[in-house]
Amino acid sequence: MKVTGLWLNNPATQQVMSMLAGGGFQAFAVGGCVRNALLKIAVNDVDIATNAHPEQVIALAKNIGLKTVPTGIEHGTITIVC
Repeated sequence: MKVTGLWLNNPATQQVMSMLAGGGFQAFAVGGCVRNALLKIAVNDVDIATNAHPEQVIALAKNIGLKTVPTGIEHGTITIVC
């Protein structure tokens, strides 16, 4: 099943996905955004799973001027503020 929705075309979502792909990494939308899209309810934030390590994501984000927050760095989770 392919998930669709305006949130996938959101410039911020596209920027982060493109950033990861441009760095040679995979990126997949996961979690609540997928659930909400399937239920046809509002998507308020996007969780992305990637094969990049947090330090790599932080470096990529910094290179394009995005702020990162180590919200759960001990679990490999960071927040990118777009």
